Amino acid sequence: MGKVLINSKEKPYWIYVRNNFKHIIDLLYEYNLADSKIVVIFDYKAYKYHGDAFIKVLSEKNIIIEKYIIKSSEKIKTLETVDKIYQFLYKNNADKNTVIVSFGGGVIGDIAGFVASTYKRGVKFIQIPTTLLSCADSSIGGKVGVNFRDKKNLIGSFYNPIFVYVNINVLRTLSKKEYRCGMVEIVKHALLMDKDLFDKIESNKYNLVDIIRRSCEIKASVILKDEKENSVSIILNLGHTVGHIVESMSKFKISHGDAVAIGILHSLKVAKEMKKIDEKDADRIERLFKRWGIETSYIDNLTYARVKKYIRYDKKIRDGILDYIILNKIGDCEILKITNYETLFKKS
Repeated sequence: MGKVLINSKEKPYWIYVRNNFKHIIDLLYEYNLADSKIVVIFDYKAYKYHGDAFIKVLSEKNIIIEKYIIKSSEKIKTLETVDKIYQFLYKNNADKNTVIVSFGGGVIGDIAGFVASTYKRGVKFIQIPTTLLSCADSSIGGKVGVNFRDKKNLIGSFYNPIFVYVNINVLRTLSKKEYRCGMVEIVKHALLMDKDLFDKIESNKYNLVDIIRRSCEIKASVILKDEKENSVSIILNLGHTVGHIVESMSKFKISHGDAVAIGILHSLKVAKEMKKIDEKDADRIERLFKRWGIETSYIDNLTYARVKKYIRYDKKIRDGILDYIILNKIGDCEILKITNYETLFKKS
C-alpha cells in the first residue's frame, strides 16, 4: 500500500503501510532478524484484538516470540515499568542480538523504545503502531522515553527503529476518542505545513491511508533537517507546551490528543491577541475541534498560578527561553522566544 523513507543521518529506516501482518515475515528475513530472539511488548487492548493474528503469521514460519503485555496508560510510562521489563529481559536471557518490538500506541512505543535504547547499551527495535496517533506521529522521529514524577517525557533519548510497520486494518478497532486523538496530530502537521491537507480533513473528503502517509512525510521533512530538536523541528511541538501541562494537571485523565488540541487552541488565543493570525483561519480550526467534541472550555482554567509549576519542566526551555509555537495562518507557523512565561496565561 506504500512506504515512506525516513532518511535519518543516524540510521535511515522505512515506514511500511500494509493492510495485514503477512508482509512482516518478509521484512524479518530481509533485515536478517528472523533467527533472533524477539520480545514483543504488547498493549493489552491491541493484544486482545490483534495479538492472535500477529502471532499466527509468525508461527507459520516457526518464529517464536516472548510476550510482555501491559495495560498502557500515561500513568505506567515510568522508570518502574522500565525496570520490570529489564527484569523480564534478563530472566529470558535477552542478549545484544535481541529484537524488541513495540505493539501498541504511543505509550508502548515510548516505553519499548526507551528499553531498547538502554538495555545492553542498545538492542534492535521495531515499531508496530496500532493507534492512529502512533501511526501518523509518535512512531516517527526516534523520540522515546518515560514520564517522571507526573512530568511528561522528562526522561528519554533518541533511538530509531529498524523499521515501522503499519497495518492499517488495526485502526478499525479504535474507539472514537482514540481515532480523534490521532486526527489531532495529523491536523497539527497540516496546520504547520499543508493547507490542502487541512482542507481535506475539514471537508471530510480524505482517504485514511493517504493522510497517514502525508502526515509521515511532513514530520519526516522537518525532523531530517534537525533530528535532535535543536532548531526547526521545534515547530512539531505546536500545542505541546500547553498540551503536556494539561495532561499533567489532569493526572493524565485527559488524553494526549485532546490535550494537544487544547494546546493548539491556546496558541490560537495567543496568536489572536498578538494579531498574528487571521480570524477566519482561527475560526476554522476552532470549529473543527468543536465538531470533534474537544473540551475548549479547559483553556479558561489555564491561569499562570496553576501552570507555573509545570511549565518550568518544558523540554523546549533553553537558558530560560521557551520556544512557543504559534500559527500565522493555516500552513505557516512561527517560533516565539518567550522569557516571561506569565505573558502566555491569565494571571488568575
